Amino acid sequence: MLNSPSTGRLTGWRSIIRLIVCTGGRIGYDRRFWEVTPFHSPEGPAIRLTLTDLDGTEQYPGTVHVEVTYTLTILGTWRITYSATTDQITPINLTQHAYFNLKDGGRSPITDHLLQMPCTHYTPTDASLIPTGEICPVAGSAHDFTQPKPLGRDFNRLESDPVGYDCNYVIPGPSGTLRWAASVTEPVSGRSMQVYTTQPGVQLYTGNFLGRFFIGNRRICLSTARRILLGNPALSRCFTPS
Repeated sequence: MLNSPSTGRLTGWRSIIRLIVCTGGRIGYDRRFWEVTPFHSPEGPAIRLTLTDLDGTEQYPGTVHVEVTYTLTILGTWRITYSATTDQITPINLTQHAYFNLKDGGRSPITDHLLQMPCTHYTPTDASLIPTGEICPVAGSAHDFTQPKPLGRDFNRLESDPVGYDCNYVIPGPSGTLRWAASVTEPVSGRSMQVYTTQPGVQLYTGNFLGRFFIGNRRICLSTARRILLGNPALSRCFTPS
Protein backbone atom coordinates (compact mmCIF):
# COMPACT_ATOMS: atom_id res chain seq x y z
CA MET A 1 0.00 0.00 0.00
CA LEU A 2 1.22 3.48 -0.82
CA ASN A 3 0.71 6.73 1.08
CA SER A 4 -2.78 5.87 2.34
CA PRO A 5 -4.64 8.10 4.82
CA SER A 6 -5.53 6.64 8.18
CA THR A 7 -7.80 7.96 10.93
CA GLY A 8 -8.23 4.78 12.92
CA ARG A 9 -11.81 4.30 11.72
CA LEU A 10 -12.45 5.63 8.22
CA THR A 11 -15.84 6.99 7.20
CA GLY A 12 -14.97 7.51 3.54
CA TRP A 13 -12.76 9.84 1.57
CA ARG A 14 -14.18 12.83 3.41
CA SER A 15 -12.41 11.73 6.61
CA ILE A 16 -9.98 14.11 8.25
CA ILE A 17 -6.48 12.89 7.64
CA ARG A 18 -4.52 12.54 10.87
CA LEU A 19 -1.68 10.40 9.67
CA ILE A 20 -0.02 9.72 6.34
CA VAL A 21 0.91 6.06 6.10
CA CYS A 22 3.59 5.00 3.63
CA THR A 23 3.98 1.42 2.38
CA GLY A 24 1.19 0.11 4.57
CA GLY A 25 2.35 1.31 7.98
CA ARG A 26 5.04 0.45 10.50
CA ILE A 27 4.88 -3.22 9.53
CA GLY A 28 3.88 -3.09 5.87
CA TYR A 29 3.25 -6.00 3.55
CA ASP A 30 6.95 -6.03 2.66
CA ARG A 31 7.72 -7.05 6.25
CA ARG A 32 5.08 -9.71 6.69
CA PHE A 33 5.22 -13.47 6.35
CA TRP A 34 3.18 -14.66 3.38
CA GLU A 35 1.98 -18.14 2.53
CA VAL A 36 3.76 -19.12 -0.70
CA THR A 37 2.49 -21.71 -3.18
CA PRO A 38 4.60 -22.50 -6.26
CA PHE A 39 2.78 -23.86 -9.30
CA HIS A 40 3.07 -24.20 -13.07
CA SER A 41 0.73 -22.00 -15.08
CA PRO A 42 0.06 -22.28 -18.83
CA GLU A 43 2.23 -19.16 -19.27
CA GLY A 44 5.19 -20.44 -17.23
CA PRO A 45 6.39 -21.11 -13.66
CA ALA A 46 4.64 -19.07 -10.98
CA ILE A 47 4.25 -18.52 -7.25
CA ARG A 48 1.14 -17.39 -5.40
CA LEU A 49 1.48 -15.38 -2.18
CA THR A 50 -1.49 -15.02 0.16
CA LEU A 51 -1.95 -12.96 3.30
CA THR A 52 -4.85 -12.20 5.64
CA ASP A 53 -4.93 -8.87 7.46
CA LEU A 54 -7.25 -8.89 10.46
CA ASP A 55 -9.58 -6.01 11.22
CA GLY A 56 -7.66 -3.19 12.93
CA THR A 57 -4.19 -4.12 11.68
CA GLU A 58 -2.17 -0.89 11.40
CA GLN A 59 -5.46 0.87 12.34
CA TYR A 60 -7.08 -0.10 9.02
CA PRO A 61 -10.71 -1.26 9.22
CA GLY A 62 -11.85 -4.60 7.88
CA THR A 63 -10.35 -8.04 7.42
CA VAL A 64 -8.50 -8.09 4.10
CA HIS A 65 -7.48 -11.15 2.10
CA VAL A 66 -4.65 -10.38 -0.34
CA GLU A 67 -3.30 -12.52 -3.16
CA VAL A 68 -0.28 -11.75 -5.34
CA THR A 69 0.89 -13.98 -8.19
CA TYR A 70 4.33 -13.75 -9.80
CA THR A 71 4.71 -15.45 -13.18
CA LEU A 72 7.82 -15.75 -15.35
CA THR A 73 6.29 -16.34 -18.76
CA ILE A 74 7.81 -18.37 -21.57
CA LEU A 75 8.20 -15.07 -23.45
CA GLY A 76 10.50 -13.69 -20.75
CA THR A 77 7.93 -11.41 -19.15
CA TRP A 78 7.73 -10.95 -15.39
CA ARG A 79 4.01 -10.61 -14.69
CA ILE A 80 2.56 -9.58 -11.33
CA THR A 81 -1.16 -9.75 -10.58
CA TYR A 82 -2.88 -8.58 -7.40
CA SER A 83 -6.29 -9.12 -5.84
CA ALA A 84 -7.83 -8.20 -2.50
CA THR A 85 -11.20 -8.65 -0.79
CA THR A 86 -12.46 -7.01 2.39
CA ASP A 87 -15.53 -7.04 4.62
CA GLN A 88 -15.44 -3.28 5.29
CA ILE A 89 -14.65 -0.14 3.32
CA THR A 90 -10.89 0.32 3.62
CA PRO A 91 -8.08 1.98 1.63
CA ILE A 92 -5.82 -0.38 -0.28
CA ASN A 93 -3.44 0.33 -3.14
CA LEU A 94 -1.28 -2.67 -3.99
CA THR A 95 1.94 -2.36 -5.97
CA GLN A 96 5.50 -3.68 -6.18
CA HIS A 97 8.69 -1.83 -5.32
CA ALA A 98 11.44 -3.65 -7.21
CA TYR A 99 14.62 -1.72 -8.00
CA PHE A 100 16.54 -1.96 -11.25
CA ASN A 101 19.94 -0.89 -12.51
CA LEU A 102 20.30 -2.27 -16.02
CA LYS A 103 24.02 -1.55 -16.20
CA ASP A 104 25.66 -3.22 -13.21
CA GLY A 105 23.07 -3.92 -10.54
CA GLY A 106 23.69 -0.71 -8.60
CA ARG A 107 27.44 -0.11 -8.63
CA SER A 108 27.03 2.99 -10.80
CA PRO A 109 24.36 5.74 -11.00
CA ILE A 110 21.23 5.33 -13.10
CA THR A 111 21.41 8.96 -14.25
CA ASP A 112 22.36 7.88 -17.80
CA HIS A 113 19.52 5.35 -18.10
CA LEU A 114 17.07 6.53 -20.76
CA LEU A 115 13.46 6.71 -19.63
CA GLN A 116 10.41 7.21 -21.81
CA MET A 117 6.80 7.32 -20.63
CA PRO A 118 3.62 8.16 -22.57
CA CYS A 119 2.43 10.26 -19.63
CA THR A 120 1.49 13.84 -20.51
CA HIS A 121 0.40 14.66 -16.94
CA TYR A 122 1.66 14.08 -13.41
CA THR A 123 0.42 14.65 -9.87
CA PRO A 124 2.63 17.18 -8.03
CA THR A 125 3.37 16.82 -4.32
CA ASP A 126 4.01 19.13 -1.41
CA ALA A 127 7.23 19.33 0.63
CA SER A 128 6.26 16.08 2.40
CA LEU A 129 5.82 14.27 -0.94
CA ILE A 130 2.06 14.09 -0.43
CA PRO A 131 -0.04 14.68 -3.59
CA THR A 132 -1.69 18.10 -3.63
CA GLY A 133 -4.73 16.96 -5.62
CA GLU A 134 -3.62 18.70 -8.81
CA ILE A 135 -3.04 17.01 -12.17
CA CYS A 136 -0.51 19.05 -14.14
CA PRO A 137 0.92 18.79 -17.67
CA VAL A 138 4.52 17.60 -17.96
CA ALA A 139 5.26 19.77 -21.01
CA GLY A 140 8.18 22.12 -20.38
CA SER A 141 8.95 20.65 -16.96
CA ALA A 142 11.55 18.28 -15.58
CA HIS A 143 8.78 15.64 -15.55
CA ASP A 144 8.51 15.41 -19.33
CA PHE A 145 9.59 11.91 -20.41
CA THR A 146 7.39 11.69 -23.49
CA GLN A 147 10.64 11.34 -25.46
CA PRO A 148 13.58 9.20 -24.26
CA LYS A 149 15.64 11.23 -21.78
CA PRO A 150 18.51 10.46 -19.38
CA LEU A 151 17.10 10.22 -15.88
CA GLY A 152 19.61 12.69 -14.48
CA ARG A 153 19.34 15.35 -17.19
CA ASP A 154 16.89 17.53 -15.28
CA PHE A 155 17.93 16.75 -11.72
CA ASN A 156 19.05 20.38 -11.35
CA ARG A 157 15.50 21.52 -12.14
CA LEU A 158 13.95 19.48 -9.36
CA GLU A 159 13.26 21.02 -5.96
CA SER A 160 13.68 17.76 -4.09
CA ASP A 161 16.17 17.16 -1.30
CA PRO A 162 17.82 14.72 -1.69
CA VAL A 163 17.72 15.21 -5.43
CA GLY A 164 15.85 12.77 -7.65
CA TYR A 165 12.37 11.75 -8.75
CA ASP A 166 9.62 10.48 -6.46
CA CYS A 167 6.44 11.33 -8.31
CA ASN A 168 3.32 9.78 -9.83
CA TYR A 169 2.53 10.04 -13.54
CA VAL A 170 -0.86 9.62 -15.19
CA ILE A 171 -0.91 6.80 -17.74
CA PRO A 172 -3.14 7.62 -20.71
CA GLY A 173 -5.94 5.28 -21.71
CA PRO A 174 -8.76 3.59 -19.81
CA SER A 175 -7.83 2.12 -16.44
CA GLY A 176 -8.31 -1.64 -16.30
CA THR A 177 -6.88 -2.24 -19.77
CA LEU A 178 -3.26 -3.29 -20.30
CA ARG A 179 -1.28 -0.26 -21.48
CA TRP A 180 2.34 0.72 -22.00
CA ALA A 181 3.61 2.70 -19.01
CA ALA A 182 7.39 3.08 -19.42
CA SER A 183 10.54 2.04 -21.24
CA VAL A 184 13.99 2.06 -19.66
CA THR A 185 17.21 1.58 -21.67
CA GLU A 186 20.79 1.45 -20.47
CA PRO A 187 22.88 2.71 -23.44
CA VAL A 188 26.21 1.02 -22.58
CA SER A 189 24.95 -2.53 -22.07
CA GLY A 190 22.01 -2.14 -24.43
CA ARG A 191 19.68 -3.70 -21.88
CA SER A 192 16.12 -2.44 -21.86
CA MET A 193 12.91 -2.97 -19.91
CA GLN A 194 9.28 -2.33 -20.82
CA VAL A 195 6.53 -1.77 -18.25
CA TYR A 196 2.85 -2.47 -18.97
CA THR A 197 0.00 -2.13 -16.51
CA THR A 198 -3.77 -1.99 -16.07
CA GLN A 199 -3.39 0.69 -13.38
CA PRO A 200 -3.96 4.45 -13.93
CA GLY A 201 -0.62 5.68 -12.58
CA VAL A 202 3.07 4.90 -12.31
CA GLN A 203 5.32 6.16 -9.51
CA LEU A 204 8.84 6.99 -10.65
CA TYR A 205 11.41 6.74 -7.85
CA THR A 206 15.16 7.03 -8.35
CA GLY A 207 16.28 5.89 -4.91
CA ASN A 208 16.76 9.40 -3.54
CA PHE A 209 16.28 8.29 0.07
CA LEU A 210 18.30 5.09 -0.10
CA GLY A 211 21.43 6.88 1.11
CA ARG A 212 20.77 5.45 4.57
CA PHE A 213 21.45 1.95 3.24
CA PHE A 214 22.93 2.42 -0.24
CA ILE A 215 24.23 5.23 -2.41
CA GLY A 216 21.28 7.22 -3.78
CA ASN A 217 20.25 7.44 -7.44
CA ARG A 218 21.71 4.06 -8.33
CA ARG A 219 18.40 2.28 -8.76
CA ILE A 220 15.12 3.03 -10.47
CA CYS A 221 11.71 1.87 -9.33
CA LEU A 222 8.53 2.09 -11.42
CA SER A 223 5.53 1.24 -9.22
CA THR A 224 2.20 1.05 -11.02
CA ALA A 225 -0.82 1.75 -8.84
CA ARG A 226 -3.93 3.80 -8.33
CA ARG A 227 -3.47 7.52 -7.91
CA ILE A 228 -3.76 9.12 -4.48
CA LEU A 229 -5.17 12.64 -4.93
CA LEU A 230 -5.77 14.24 -1.58
CA GLY A 231 -8.52 16.84 -1.69
CA ASN A 232 -9.89 15.24 -4.88
CA PRO A 233 -12.91 12.89 -5.18
CA ALA A 234 -10.70 10.53 -7.21
CA LEU A 235 -9.31 9.45 -3.81
CA SER A 236 -12.45 7.35 -3.43
CA ARG A 237 -11.11 5.00 -6.11
CA CYS A 238 -8.56 3.75 -3.58
CA PHE A 239 -11.26 2.60 -1.18
CA THR A 240 -12.34 -1.00 -1.63
CA PRO A 241 -16.05 -1.54 -0.88
CA SER A 242 -17.34 -4.55 0.99
